[in-house]
Amino acid sequence: MRIGIDIRSLMEKTYSGVSIYTLCLLHEIFRQDTKNEYVLFYNSAKSVELPKFHYPNVTIYHNKIPNKIFNLSLKLFKRPKLDELIGGTDIFFFPNINFFSVSKKCKVVTTIHDLSYERYPEFFSIKSRLWHALINPRAICQISENLIAVSEHTKNELENIYKIPKEKITVIYSGVSQNSGADRNAKSIREKYSLPDSYILYLGNIDPRKNIEGVIDAFLHNNLPESCHLVITGYGAYERKWLHEAIQQSHGKIHSIGYVHESEKRALYSLAKIFLFPSFYEGFGFPPLEAMACGVPTVVSASSSLPEIVSDASILIDPYNSADIASAIKLLLENDALRNALIEKGRERVKLFQWQDTAKAVIEIFSNCIKK
Repeated sequence: MRIGIDIRSLMEKTYSGVSIYTLCLLHEIFRQDTKNEYVLFYNSAKSVELPKFHYPNVTIYHNKIPNKIFNLSLKLFKRPKLDELIGGTDIFFFPNINFFSVSKKCKVVTTIHDLSYERYPEFFSIKSRLWHALINPRAICQISENLIAVSEHTKNELENIYKIPKEKITVIYSGVSQNSGADRNAKSIREKYSLPDSYILYLGNIDPRKNIEGVIDAFLHNNLPESCHLVITGYGAYERKWLHEAIQQSHGKIHSIGYVHESEKRALYSLAKIFLFPSFYEGFGFPPLEAMACGVPTVVSASSSLPEIVSDASILIDPYNSADIASAIKLLLENDALRNALIEKGRERVKLFQWQDTAKAVIEIFSNCIKK
Protein backbone atom coordinates (compact mmCIF):
# COMPACT_ATOMS: atom_id res chain seq x y z
CA MET A 1 0.00 0.00 0.00
CA ARG A 2 0.96 3.61 -0.51
CA ILE A 3 -0.22 5.68 2.44
CA GLY A 4 -0.23 9.45 2.69
CA ILE A 5 -0.02 11.06 6.13
CA ASP A 6 -0.77 14.66 7.04
CA ILE A 7 2.04 16.00 9.26
CA ARG A 8 0.97 19.65 9.33
CA SER A 9 0.57 19.44 13.12
CA LEU A 10 4.35 18.89 13.35
CA MET A 11 4.98 22.36 11.93
CA GLU A 12 4.17 23.93 15.31
CA LYS A 13 7.06 25.49 17.23
CA THR A 14 5.74 24.13 20.52
CA TYR A 15 4.20 20.69 20.81
CA SER A 16 1.07 19.76 22.71
CA GLY A 17 -1.25 16.73 22.71
CA VAL A 18 -1.99 16.39 18.99
CA SER A 19 1.57 16.99 17.82
CA ILE A 20 2.97 14.62 20.47
CA TYR A 21 0.44 11.99 19.40
CA THR A 22 1.41 12.41 15.74
CA LEU A 23 5.15 12.29 16.32
CA CYS A 24 5.21 9.31 18.69
CA LEU A 25 2.68 7.31 16.68
CA LEU A 26 4.42 7.81 13.34
CA HIS A 27 7.85 6.79 14.63
CA GLU A 28 6.35 3.60 16.05
CA ILE A 29 4.37 2.86 12.85
CA PHE A 30 7.52 3.21 10.75
CA ARG A 31 9.51 1.00 13.12
CA GLN A 32 6.90 -1.75 12.82
CA ASP A 33 5.84 -1.48 9.18
CA THR A 34 8.68 -1.83 6.70
CA LYS A 35 6.49 -3.08 3.82
CA ASN A 36 4.06 -0.26 3.04
CA GLU A 37 5.23 2.99 1.50
CA TYR A 38 4.53 6.21 3.43
CA VAL A 39 4.49 9.75 2.07
CA LEU A 40 4.36 12.51 4.70
CA PHE A 41 2.65 15.69 3.54
CA TYR A 42 2.89 19.26 4.76
CA ASN A 43 2.33 22.68 3.27
CA SER A 44 4.25 25.87 4.01
CA ALA A 45 5.53 28.76 1.92
CA LYS A 46 8.21 29.30 4.55
CA SER A 47 11.02 27.03 5.65
CA VAL A 48 9.88 24.85 8.55
CA GLU A 49 11.98 22.69 10.83
CA LEU A 50 10.37 19.27 11.11
CA PRO A 51 11.32 16.12 13.04
CA LYS A 52 13.52 13.68 11.14
CA PHE A 53 12.08 10.43 9.82
CA HIS A 54 14.99 8.28 8.69
CA TYR A 55 13.17 5.21 7.40
CA PRO A 56 13.72 3.62 3.96
CA ASN A 57 10.00 3.44 3.14
CA VAL A 58 9.21 7.02 4.22
CA THR A 59 9.44 10.18 2.08
CA ILE A 60 8.31 13.75 2.76
CA TYR A 61 6.39 15.93 0.32
CA HIS A 62 6.63 19.68 0.93
CA ASN A 63 3.99 21.80 -0.81
CA LYS A 64 5.02 25.47 -0.91
CA ILE A 65 1.79 27.46 -1.31
CA PRO A 66 0.97 30.08 1.38
CA ASN A 67 -1.33 28.33 3.86
CA LYS A 68 -4.15 30.87 3.64
CA ILE A 69 -4.35 30.44 -0.14
CA PHE A 70 -3.92 26.67 0.10
CA ASN A 71 -6.65 26.23 2.71
CA LEU A 72 -9.01 28.57 0.87
CA SER A 73 -8.56 26.55 -2.32
CA LEU A 74 -9.26 23.31 -0.45
CA LYS A 75 -12.36 24.80 1.14
CA LEU A 76 -13.88 26.50 -1.92
CA PHE A 77 -12.69 24.39 -4.86
CA LYS A 78 -11.74 21.05 -3.27
CA ARG A 79 -8.38 21.44 -4.96
CA PRO A 80 -5.71 20.22 -4.99
CA LYS A 81 -6.51 16.59 -4.25
CA LEU A 82 -3.86 15.75 -1.68
CA ASP A 83 -3.46 12.12 -2.75
CA GLU A 84 -2.90 13.16 -6.37
CA LEU A 85 -0.56 15.95 -5.32
CA ILE A 86 1.84 13.48 -3.70
CA GLY A 87 1.72 10.96 -6.54
CA GLY A 88 -1.31 8.86 -5.62
CA THR A 89 -2.14 6.93 -2.44
CA ASP A 90 -4.45 4.12 -1.41
CA ILE A 91 -5.12 5.72 1.98
CA PHE A 92 -4.64 9.16 3.45
CA PHE A 93 -4.26 9.27 7.23
CA PHE A 94 -5.07 12.45 9.15
CA PRO A 95 -3.83 12.28 12.77
CA ASN A 96 -6.02 15.32 13.43
CA ILE A 97 -8.74 17.28 11.64
CA ASN A 98 -7.51 19.80 9.06
CA PHE A 99 -8.40 21.26 5.67
CA PHE A 100 -8.15 18.57 3.01
CA SER A 101 -9.57 17.13 -0.17
CA VAL A 102 -8.81 13.76 -1.75
CA SER A 103 -9.99 11.90 -4.84
CA LYS A 104 -12.85 9.40 -4.63
CA LYS A 105 -10.53 6.42 -5.01
CA CYS A 106 -8.48 7.41 -1.95
CA LYS A 107 -9.74 6.18 1.41
CA VAL A 108 -9.53 8.42 4.47
CA VAL A 109 -8.66 7.47 8.05
CA THR A 110 -8.94 10.24 10.65
CA THR A 111 -8.12 10.40 14.34
CA ILE A 112 -10.61 12.35 16.44
CA HIS A 113 -9.14 13.48 19.75
CA ASP A 114 -12.17 15.17 21.27
CA LEU A 115 -15.26 17.23 20.51
CA SER A 116 -14.54 20.01 22.99
CA TYR A 117 -15.34 22.63 20.34
CA GLU A 118 -18.87 21.21 20.18
CA ARG A 119 -19.41 20.74 23.92
CA TYR A 120 -17.73 23.93 25.14
CA PRO A 121 -17.56 26.55 22.38
CA GLU A 122 -17.26 29.23 25.08
CA PHE A 123 -13.76 27.94 25.85
CA PHE A 124 -12.57 28.83 22.35
CA SER A 125 -11.61 32.15 20.80
CA ILE A 126 -13.64 33.61 17.93
CA LYS A 127 -10.75 32.78 15.60
CA SER A 128 -10.67 29.15 16.75
CA ARG A 129 -14.45 28.79 16.45
CA LEU A 130 -14.29 30.15 12.91
CA TRP A 131 -11.50 27.73 12.06
CA HIS A 132 -13.56 24.77 13.25
CA ALA A 133 -16.63 26.04 11.39
CA LEU A 134 -14.67 26.28 8.14
CA ILE A 135 -13.07 22.87 8.56
CA ASN A 136 -16.44 21.29 9.40
CA PRO A 137 -15.40 18.30 11.58
CA ARG A 138 -18.80 16.66 11.14
CA ALA A 139 -18.27 16.47 7.37
CA ILE A 140 -14.74 15.10 7.88
CA CYS A 141 -16.15 12.33 10.06
CA GLN A 142 -18.76 11.49 7.43
CA ILE A 143 -16.19 11.43 4.60
CA SER A 144 -13.73 9.22 6.48
CA GLU A 145 -13.96 5.46 5.94
CA ASN A 146 -12.60 4.87 9.43
CA LEU A 147 -12.42 7.05 12.52
CA ILE A 148 -9.95 6.44 15.32
CA ALA A 149 -11.24 7.64 18.68
CA VAL A 150 -8.62 8.05 21.40
CA SER A 151 -11.06 6.97 24.13
CA GLU A 152 -14.46 5.39 24.63
CA HIS A 153 -15.64 8.83 25.71
CA THR A 154 -14.66 10.32 22.34
CA LYS A 155 -16.35 7.41 20.57
CA ASN A 156 -19.55 8.11 22.49
CA GLU A 157 -19.32 11.79 21.61
CA LEU A 158 -19.02 10.94 17.92
CA GLU A 159 -22.06 8.70 18.11
CA ASN A 160 -24.18 11.12 20.15
CA ILE A 161 -23.26 14.48 18.63
CA TYR A 162 -22.41 13.60 15.02
CA LYS A 163 -24.57 10.44 14.78
CA ILE A 164 -21.64 8.45 13.38
CA PRO A 165 -22.37 4.69 13.19
CA LYS A 166 -20.40 2.87 15.88
CA GLU A 167 -19.14 0.35 13.30
CA LYS A 168 -17.14 3.15 11.70
CA ILE A 169 -15.29 4.06 14.91
CA THR A 170 -12.39 2.20 16.51
CA VAL A 171 -11.13 3.12 19.97
CA ILE A 172 -7.33 3.06 20.05
CA TYR A 173 -5.69 4.42 23.17
CA SER A 174 -2.61 6.56 22.78
CA GLY A 175 0.71 5.55 24.29
CA VAL A 176 2.78 7.27 26.92
CA SER A 177 6.47 7.35 27.75
CA GLN A 178 7.32 4.48 30.09
CA ASN A 179 10.21 6.33 31.77
CA SER A 180 10.02 6.18 35.54
CA GLY A 181 11.94 7.28 38.60
CA ALA A 182 14.06 10.36 39.17
CA ASP A 183 15.64 12.12 36.22
CA ARG A 184 19.40 12.66 36.02
CA ASN A 185 18.74 16.24 34.92
CA ALA A 186 16.53 16.99 37.94
CA LYS A 187 19.11 19.14 39.73
CA SER A 188 19.82 21.31 36.67
CA ILE A 189 16.09 21.66 35.89
CA ARG A 190 15.40 22.71 39.47
CA GLU A 191 18.10 25.38 39.19
CA LYS A 192 17.02 26.51 35.73
CA TYR A 193 13.44 27.24 36.81
CA SER A 194 14.22 28.13 40.45
CA LEU A 195 11.82 25.43 41.62
CA PRO A 196 10.86 25.24 45.31
CA ASP A 197 11.91 22.23 47.37
CA SER A 198 8.33 20.91 47.52
CA TYR A 199 5.71 21.70 44.91
CA ILE A 200 2.49 20.59 43.27
CA LEU A 201 2.63 20.57 39.47
CA TYR A 202 0.24 21.48 36.69
CA LEU A 203 1.58 20.75 33.19
CA GLY A 204 -0.34 21.48 29.99
CA ASN A 205 -1.68 24.31 27.90
CA ILE A 206 -3.12 27.33 29.68
CA ASP A 207 -6.59 27.90 28.35
CA PRO A 208 -10.09 28.05 29.90
CA ARG A 209 -10.79 24.35 29.29
CA LYS A 210 -7.88 23.37 31.54
CA ASN A 211 -9.36 25.09 34.60
CA ILE A 212 -6.17 26.74 35.85
CA GLU A 213 -8.28 29.37 37.58
CA GLY A 214 -9.87 26.61 39.67
CA VAL A 215 -6.41 25.40 40.70
CA ILE A 216 -5.34 28.90 41.69
CA ASP A 217 -8.55 29.46 43.63
CA ALA A 218 -7.89 26.22 45.51
CA PHE A 219 -4.42 27.49 46.44
CA LEU A 220 -5.37 31.01 47.43
CA HIS A 221 -8.59 30.46 49.37
CA ASN A 222 -8.56 27.04 51.03
CA ASN A 223 -5.91 27.19 53.75
CA LEU A 224 -3.41 24.80 52.21
CA PRO A 225 -0.22 24.14 54.21
CA GLU A 226 2.24 27.03 54.27
CA SER A 227 4.93 24.86 52.66
CA CYS A 228 2.65 24.10 49.69
CA HIS A 229 3.82 25.65 46.40
CA LEU A 230 2.25 25.44 42.94
CA VAL A 231 4.26 25.23 39.70
CA ILE A 232 2.36 25.93 36.48
CA THR A 233 3.85 25.14 33.08
CA GLY A 234 2.41 25.92 29.67
CA TYR A 235 1.62 28.88 27.51
CA GLY A 236 -1.33 30.71 26.00
CA ALA A 237 -2.49 34.30 25.53
CA TYR A 238 -5.34 33.55 27.91
CA GLU A 239 -3.18 33.52 31.02
CA ARG A 240 -1.33 36.83 30.93
CA LYS A 241 -3.18 39.32 33.15
CA TRP A 242 -5.06 37.13 35.61
CA LEU A 243 -2.15 34.74 36.12
CA HIS A 244 0.21 37.63 36.85
CA GLU A 245 -2.26 38.98 39.43
CA ALA A 246 -2.63 35.55 41.04
CA ILE A 247 1.13 35.18 41.33
CA GLN A 248 1.30 38.55 43.08
CA GLN A 249 -1.44 37.52 45.53
CA SER A 250 0.26 34.20 46.32
CA HIS A 251 3.29 35.82 48.04
CA GLY A 252 5.76 33.64 46.16
CA LYS A 253 3.81 30.36 46.35
CA ILE A 254 2.66 30.23 42.69
CA HIS A 255 5.36 29.88 40.04
CA SER A 256 4.60 30.10 36.31
CA ILE A 257 7.56 28.86 34.24
CA GLY A 258 6.04 28.91 30.74
CA TYR A 259 6.41 26.27 28.04
CA VAL A 260 8.81 23.44 28.83
CA HIS A 261 10.48 21.21 26.27
CA GLU A 262 9.65 17.51 26.11
CA SER A 263 13.17 16.68 27.34
CA GLU A 264 12.51 18.60 30.57
CA LYS A 265 9.13 17.16 31.48
CA ARG A 266 10.34 13.98 33.17
CA ALA A 267 12.44 15.97 35.65
CA LEU A 268 9.55 18.32 36.43
CA TYR A 269 7.24 15.38 37.10
CA SER A 270 9.72 13.41 39.22
CA LEU A 271 10.47 16.43 41.44
CA ALA A 272 6.78 17.12 42.17
CA LYS A 273 4.92 15.97 45.27
CA ILE A 274 1.54 15.83 43.48
CA PHE A 275 0.39 16.26 39.90
CA LEU A 276 -2.83 18.21 39.40
CA PHE A 277 -5.01 17.98 36.29
CA PRO A 278 -8.47 19.53 36.92
CA SER A 279 -9.49 19.97 33.28
CA PHE A 280 -13.17 20.41 32.45
CA TYR A 281 -12.92 18.30 29.30
CA GLU A 282 -10.35 15.95 27.75
CA GLY A 283 -10.55 13.47 24.92
CA PHE A 284 -7.65 11.47 26.37
CA GLY A 285 -5.22 13.32 28.68
CA PHE A 286 -1.49 12.59 28.39
CA PRO A 287 -0.18 14.47 31.46
CA PRO A 288 -1.71 12.33 34.25
CA LEU A 289 -0.29 9.17 32.68
CA GLU A 290 3.10 10.83 32.18
CA ALA A 291 3.10 11.80 35.86
CA MET A 292 2.18 8.23 36.86
CA ALA A 293 5.09 6.91 34.80
CA CYS A 294 7.39 9.12 36.87
CA GLY A 295 5.99 7.88 40.18
CA VAL A 296 3.89 10.92 41.09
CA PRO A 297 0.42 10.64 42.68
CA THR A 298 -2.26 12.44 40.67
CA VAL A 299 -5.41 14.46 41.30
CA VAL A 300 -7.63 14.43 38.21
CA SER A 301 -11.09 15.66 37.16
CA ALA A 302 -13.97 13.23 37.37
CA SER A 303 -15.13 14.44 33.94
CA SER A 304 -15.12 13.47 30.25
CA SER A 305 -12.55 10.76 29.40
CA LEU A 306 -10.33 11.17 32.47
CA PRO A 307 -11.95 8.58 34.80
CA GLU A 308 -11.74 6.09 31.93
CA ILE A 309 -8.04 6.77 31.43
CA VAL A 310 -6.81 6.94 35.04
CA SER A 311 -9.28 4.42 36.54
CA ASP A 312 -8.65 4.03 40.29
CA ALA A 313 -5.03 5.22 40.11
CA SER A 314 -5.94 8.88 40.83
CA ILE A 315 -8.01 10.88 43.25
CA LEU A 316 -10.96 12.14 41.21
CA ILE A 317 -12.31 15.61 41.96
CA ASP A 318 -15.12 17.91 40.86
CA PRO A 319 -13.39 20.49 38.62
CA TYR A 320 -16.06 23.07 39.43
CA ASN A 321 -15.36 22.88 43.17
CA SER A 322 -12.05 24.42 44.26
CA ALA A 323 -12.61 23.20 47.84
CA ASP A 324 -12.74 19.64 46.48
CA ILE A 325 -9.42 20.21 44.71
CA ALA A 326 -7.87 21.58 47.91
CA SER A 327 -9.19 18.66 49.99
CA ALA A 328 -7.57 16.15 47.62
CA ILE A 329 -4.26 18.00 47.87
CA LYS A 330 -4.39 18.03 51.68
CA LEU A 331 -5.29 14.34 51.77
CA LEU A 332 -2.26 13.36 49.69
CA LEU A 333 0.08 15.60 51.65
CA GLU A 334 -1.07 14.10 54.96
CA ASN A 335 -1.73 10.44 54.09
CA ASP A 336 1.47 8.62 53.12
CA ALA A 337 -0.29 5.26 52.80
CA LEU A 338 -2.73 6.62 50.23
CA ARG A 339 0.07 8.46 48.45
CA ASN A 340 2.17 5.29 48.13
CA ALA A 341 -0.85 3.23 47.04
CA LEU A 342 -1.64 5.69 44.23
CA ILE A 343 1.99 5.71 43.10
CA GLU A 344 1.96 1.91 42.77
CA LYS A 345 -1.43 1.88 41.05
CA GLY A 346 -0.25 4.58 38.67
CA ARG A 347 2.85 2.62 37.68
CA GLU A 348 0.68 -0.39 36.86
CA ARG A 349 -1.95 1.69 35.07
CA VAL A 350 0.49 3.34 32.71
CA LYS A 351 1.69 -0.05 31.46
CA LEU A 352 -1.60 -0.36 29.57
CA PHE A 353 -0.76 2.60 27.32
CA GLN A 354 2.12 1.73 25.00
CA TRP A 355 2.89 3.26 21.61
CA GLN A 356 3.74 -0.11 20.06
CA ASP A 357 0.18 -1.27 20.77
CA THR A 358 -1.26 1.98 19.40
CA ALA A 359 0.77 1.71 16.20
CA LYS A 360 -0.07 -1.98 15.69
CA ALA A 361 -3.79 -1.20 15.93
CA VAL A 362 -3.53 1.74 13.52
CA ILE A 363 -1.61 -0.35 10.97
CA GLU A 364 -4.40 -2.93 11.23
CA ILE A 365 -6.93 -0.18 10.49
CA PHE A 366 -5.00 0.66 7.31
CA SER A 367 -5.00 -2.99 6.23
CA ASN A 368 -8.71 -3.49 6.91
CA CYS A 369 -9.58 -0.24 5.16
CA ILE A 370 -8.11 -1.52 1.89
CA LYS A 371 -9.99 -4.81 2.16
CA LYS A 372 -13.40 -3.07 2.27
